[in-house]
Amino acid sequence: MTTVASFEPDELQDLEESYIPRTLQKSVEFLAKSREQRAAWPLMAGLPSNLRSSALVIAALRCVDKERFGVEIADAALYVRGQWGSLQSPDDLIDLLTVAIAEHSEARYITQLFARLDKSIRAARESVEGCPTVALSRAALAAADGGDRRLLQEWCDALVDRQRTETGSWPDLAIAKNESLAATAWALRALVRSGLDKYAENTRKGLSYLLGYINEHGWDEIAAQGSYVHSIVVQALSVETPEALTAQDGGVLLLARAMNPDGGWGVAKDEVSGTEYTALAIRALFEAGIGRYVPCRAVEKVLLKIRTRADALELERDRMRENLEDRVREECGRVIQERRQLRQEMDDLKSRLDRLEQKLRDQRRQNVALRRFRDRVLSGDAVSEYAEAMEVAAADRSSRFGVLTRYVALAALVLGATSLFMFDRSATSGATGQTVAASIAAALTGIALALTTWAFISRRRRAAGGAVERLIAQRLGLELADDSPSPLTAVSEQVELFRFATADLPPDVREEIIYRLASEGSHMPSELAHRFTMDLLMRLHIPPRQTARLERWLEAFVKLTIDERRTVLLQLRRYVL
Repeated sequence: MTTVASFEPDELQDLEESYIPRTLQKSVEFLAKSREQRAAWPLMAGLPSNLRSSALVIAALRCVDKERFGVEIADAALYVRGQWGSLQSPDDLIDLLTVAIAEHSEARYITQLFARLDKSIRAARESVEGCPTVALSRAALAAADGGDRRLLQEWCDALVDRQRTETGSWPDLAIAKNESLAATAWALRALVRSGLDKYAENTRKGLSYLLGYINEHGWDEIAAQGSYVHSIVVQALSVETPEALTAQDGGVLLLARAMNPDGGWGVAKDEVSGTEYTALAIRALFEAGIGRYVPCRAVEKVLLKIRTRADALELERDRMRENLEDRVREECGRVIQERRQLRQEMDDLKSRLDRLEQKLRDQRRQNVALRRFRDRVLSGDAVSEYAEAMEVAAADRSSRFGVLTRYVALAALVLGATSLFMFDRSATSGATGQTVAASIAAALTGIALALTTWAFISRRRRAAGGAVERLIAQRLGLELADDSPSPLTAVSEQVELFRFATADLPPDVREEIIYRLASEGSHMPSELAHRFTMDLLMRLHIPPRQTARLERWLEAFVKLTIDERRTVLLQLRRYVL
């Protein structure tokens, strides 16, 4: 893989330089001229030097051009250190740290100031009102500029603890209930300058509060609160997000228009210029981007790096595309082969599905025929036809059976008379063994004739039953194969077998068996027949000697189709119960 020269967007920031725009040159000259001779800066002309004013002006001049104003900063810092170096309040110590960091004082002195500031803030936080949010935020900014990460994180944690979770704003004091625009702007600046990722959500909420306030009230209302609040809010929006930079543009334009003719800013627009407000406005405008630029040669150098990297990335992209195409062709070959196999399997499955569908259609046709048969059987007309057919068959069987019975009776009388006659003669005349044998033969002949007659009668009955079934099937519109059992035969056999199996059982037990079969056995799978039979016999307390025939009948019953089971149960209810 080709090695591409790395380039980071922050490289342009390292190449940034600054200048004093023409619009701000008069403002910088106003600050330079406002310094007292061999002293520091007052709040306004004619007043004595002030620590806060001096600290803000020194920080602003260092932000504008630290090389040009290096001598003035060092001279004023020496005066500040000698004049106010013994002060102990948090605000005074923060101002002393601001001057010392801007003047690059020795590290030992700065460390001593941080120790004194930490002690002072701890005492203020333990007081009733607590340390103000603005003082805590300024202390965190001083810790960020001075490089004290421990105090920076401690004070930022304290700021996070007092942030309003609902709105993302900050109050003036920890015990206050208000939402302060200035305090929120100072706290947001401190969290952004910390650079710690754990404060990202708190920063987002604070920025959302400021943007919401601007969208709702506008920059005119913020400017009406004074140059101090206006400048602090513009500084707070100097974060690298499109929403913040877009909202900042209106504030920058309005703040630049509020400058007085002498180049300074007053407490509000058209008010007397003061050093504090001028220093805050200048620093806000510089941090918003006014006066910053990147030299042309530096931009060309960076653009050359970008172009070189883009060319390398394009070559790498082409190489990766070729490799991808080769891999796609290789993978697609296997995919095509697998697709063919899947198509073959799909065709086989389709053929099997067609066969199963055909089988299902056949089964459905059979089910339709059986349902029609069941409906006809269960209807009143079909039952009447069935009863009529059974009466005709019974009458036919009765007539035939009567004739055969008379023949058998006549044969029995002849054989009986012959046997008695032969036996009587043998007894009176002392007949030989031949005579006795003849008598026995005659008796055997009578028995054989009786058996033959019985077999003949059974065949005739079966033939009559088949004729009856065909007659009923013809009337019901059914087509029965010669070699297949008819539904009526299966139903009638099951009814007769049930009567035989339960002949020794009391009527109430038979009724209970039919009831349980109707409620539980009509849809029962055949594989559960044995378990169902055992459970049924046990619940009915049927003796073991009477269960064998009933078990065999139940096993045959569950092998019937559902429609056949229902027909059997219907006949059992009508003819058994």
